[in-house]
Amino acid sequence: MLKKTLLDADKLLSKIDLKTVVVYSSQNNNCCISCHTDDDLAYVFVKSNEDGYTEKEFSLRSWNSMHSILGSFCNPETVDNLKLKFGYDSETYPNTIEFKNGRLKLTHFLQNYSLLRNQQELLADYTKKKLALNQFSGDGDYIDDGVVKDISRMSGLVNEKLFRINYKESIGTYVYFGDENQSADNGSIVIDENESSVLYKNDVYFPVDYFVNIYKAMSGDGFKMKIYADKIIMINNGDVTSKVAIIRGKHQ
Repeated sequence: MLKKTLLDADKLLSKIDLKTVVVYSSQNNNCCISCHTDDDLAYVFVKSNEDGYTEKEFSLRSWNSMHSILGSFCNPETVDNLKLKFGYDSETYPNTIEFKNGRLKLTHFLQNYSLLRNQQELLADYTKKKLALNQFSGDGDYIDDGVVKDISRMSGLVNEKLFRINYKESIGTYVYFGDENQSADNGSIVIDENESSVLYKNDVYFPVDYFVNIYKAMSGDGFKMKIYADKIIMINNGDVTSKVAIIRGKHQ
């Protein structure tokens, strides 16, 4: 189960820079992986659909390292041969994972909980990143690949890395870059012409890179998105895992 969960989670977690990534068992024995970026603007949560995971909690120092290991040991031709094996400390907390595939073997050291709880700074970071994100109910807001490409393209054209969201009755809901009331370059993209009851705020900015990268990682079957005044939630209920990502607006 861990192998399938790691591989499926990697499709999302590898798209943003994540450190101190927590892996733990839910009350129903699902394998859960959670973290947020150090700037507190992107939160991610992955839960295996399959239960039966009973290992004690641990964290990974960096998902980039895990992404590199998975990429080296899990090419499509040999992924079925990959074997994972935990090593444990004296309190049976996992402290290593051994990856083995054919003649390749690698031992990756974990941040085991026995160590974390005795170092206040590490424990504080770990505690903040052990989380479970709730999915929203009902329908989501429809944004297609073309709109996302336009957001990425417009960001480059006006040299802005953050976008805002607004609604006007004559236009609908739209994304905009720069200051609409100034002579400096600015641009906008209509994303929904229907009436909206969301009270958007002109001092809330969303990072383009998180939005585009997370969307690309999660879109497809089982995907929904919901846009709020101060956050954007994306969910994907797939065959292997359920994923939730939250992009928080930055006030400035």
